[in-house]
Amino acid sequence: MHPALPISAALFRIGGAPKQGIPPNVKMYTLSSVPQACTGLKLWGPNLECSSWTASFNRKPDRFVETAHAGSAIPRRNLADRIADHLVVEIVNGTISIGQRLREVELCRTLGVSRVPLREALRILQAQGIVASIPNRGTYVADFKSAETADLLEIRISIERTAFGRLLRLANEEPEILEVLELHLDDLRRAKRLEDRFIFAQADLAFHERVVELSGSPMLTAVWRSLARGVLFFMIHEPYSSLDFNEEIREHERLLELLGQGDPKALRLEISKHILGNTVNRDPGALGVR
Repeated sequence: MHPALPISAALFRIGGAPKQGIPPNVKMYTLSSVPQACTGLKLWGPNLECSSWTASFNRKPDRFVETAHAGSAIPRRNLADRIADHLVVEIVNGTISIGQRLREVELCRTLGVSRVPLREALRILQAQGIVASIPNRGTYVADFKSAETADLLEIRISIERTAFGRLLRLANEEPEILEVLELHLDDLRRAKRLEDRFIFAQADLAFHERVVELSGSPMLTAVWRSLARGVLFFMIHEPYSSLDFNEEIREHERLLELLGQGDPKALRLEISKHILGNTVNRDPGALGVR
């Protein structure tokens, strides 16, 4: 059984602003059982705005619901994108297996959606290398090849180096940036206590998404989000297979420390080492990254 965690009001937030309790304009995923220990963790997944949700403990949603009603301050996410997010979560938590065929009729019935948004979601995942469509055979969950992994890591390193570089310039004028990221670091510490690598990976991804968001570049954020599903997929199946929670937290603490010190050269190198994780012996040069 997972230990109960203290819940901080600051963990419920929209656009970085602390909220007391769950915002009334957010509809949560309807689950038959949500572990109390997970409530309040800021996780990356189908419910990006305010997460007391995790698929790690619950295999099927009772129904596929909207994440925000009309007039909400939170933009309504495209249904196909939310279906794509949900499928990735199902893959990384083992509900859907690598190599498994994705049958449209079954998925439509399970998720309560029509074929149009489902097919759009599958096209999104195919473009990101997460599923593969085989003529006359159907759509299957793919597996990352070494070349695809290298591409993903190089692109992610480039994006996050740029984002952290922007934050270096902004942090002096906006010290609250470090405070926001420290809240996400608190989320990681809480996730560690669960000793669940899937939850920890989601909290990790949420930390890095916020870094890119705070850089102030909508284009950079859009590009990062286009990679996020693949990053989560990779994180679960590669470096997180032998995850050291304490070391991961120390690496995030080091990133914030270097950001606060304003050391661009050391920060660039630390970003590369952190993102590479346990791959290629943690050597940025193995991917041509310096």
